[in-house]
Amino acid sequence: MNGYSAKIKNELESVLHVAMLESMNERDRSKAFFSEESLRFIVMKHLSDYKFFGRFPNSAIGRKRLVFEFPYKRLKTRGSTYRPDISSVLLKKGSDNEIEEYLLAVELKIKNDVGDIKKCRNYVSEKLGRSVFNLAICVVLPPKRSNGPGDKINNKEITTRVKSRILLCTTENDKPMGERPVFYWLV
Repeated sequence: MNGYSAKIKNELESVLHVAMLESMNERDRSKAFFSEESLRFIVMKHLSDYKFFGRFPNSAIGRKRLVFEFPYKRLKTRGSTYRPDISSVLLKKGSDNEIEEYLLAVELKIKNDVGDIKKCRNYVSEKLGRSVFNLAICVVLPPKRSNGPGDKINNKEITTRVKSRILLCTTENDKPMGERPVFYWLV
């Protein structure tokens, strides 16, 4: 299982910080028209610009693929199929569809909900099968003027960037600062 360095994780946080700020602005401008699809597009655009997990739209060059709604099955023989909102996979050399490594899974929500954190834990858990993502991200952009699920996270669930393979990106509504993106690396 490949882990990512603290440097890569720090860069990823920076990319997601910009994506969250843009998403918050779009939510404020679009109001009732803002949807999970809008959030998905903005996050995919920024991950693609970062290039570490691949580019979207994908080209014939390179083995990393960024995709929407990737049908992912933990075990080939049984179990349900998951569809992370955004995924990054590394293809085997010379193959169009054989996966060598599962790089990234991203779940997105526009409600104040922590349910996708469990999915993210399943994506990185080595106990649940052989197809395991290296990193999972849960992005929650709740309605304006409400805190994200960060206040529902137990301090025992928070760890250091180096040890974790799960990142929760959400917002916090701080009185003097206003709404701002916050990040939690989870165990």
